[in-house]
Amino acid sequence: MKKIIIYFFIGIFPIFLFAQSKNMRDSLELFTEKVYFIYDLDVISYYDLKSTYRTELLQHTFKKTNEYDSKLKELVKLKEKLFKTYYYIEIPNYFEHTNYDLKKGGFNVDLGSINGTGNLVYDDFYAKSILALPSLCNVFFPSLPIKKKLVIKQLHAYTISFFVPMNEESGVKIEKNSYTHKVLFVFKISDSVKIKYNKKEESLLKADEVKLIVLDNDNNVLFEKYYGKNELSKKKNQN
Repeated sequence: MKKIIIYFFIGIFPIFLFAQSKNMRDSLELFTEKVYFIYDLDVISYYDLKSTYRTELLQHTFKKTNEYDSKLKELVKLKEKLFKTYYYIEIPNYFEHTNYDLKKGGFNVDLGSINGTGNLVYDDFYAKSILALPSLCNVFFPSLPIKKKLVIKQLHAYTISFFVPMNEESGVKIEKNSYTHKVLFVFKISDSVKIKYNKKEESLLKADEVKLIVLDNDNNVLFEKYYGKNELSKKKNQN
């Protein structure tokens, strides 16, 4: 199971300009699950106060204090910045276990499988998802063309894959750096969405647009591809 490193950068430049900077990662800060706490205005989780206010009553009482009001105002300001923030999810050696498909013209990446309970079985790609959703770290990317294939009908088991088209020149660069490259998924949060499956409900942040950038160890751009509104339109027409 691969480790995911997530970063964020607050800026005013369009998403496509980030790929032009070889030192883009130098200006990034480590991003944690606190972004979800900001979005939900969850004061207790964001400020790590669960051990202090460990019961429902203690939390209820705390929410009546001036301290809570002050911290909530801080979170509201952070949430305003959230929608102007560029987020990065970094995955090392994303194409390590797949080869360039000459017939299709790209890489088909195996993301894992889904069993009958709706849970994702993690393989090479670390993602939390249900119903083969194109998501990373509970961020839903509706424009990513992720596909699922039924493999065991009785168990409702599916394999999940993600095809990344590119020319042979880019494919050669990636295969030469198959053990030393990393992939950045660059995006802005646009909204949130609730998904129901097998009587379970999961809340995901949503990013309508995302850019996939492949870098070598020196942060040279090997490949980049934008997924946005055009991909969303194609999906709707196919349904």
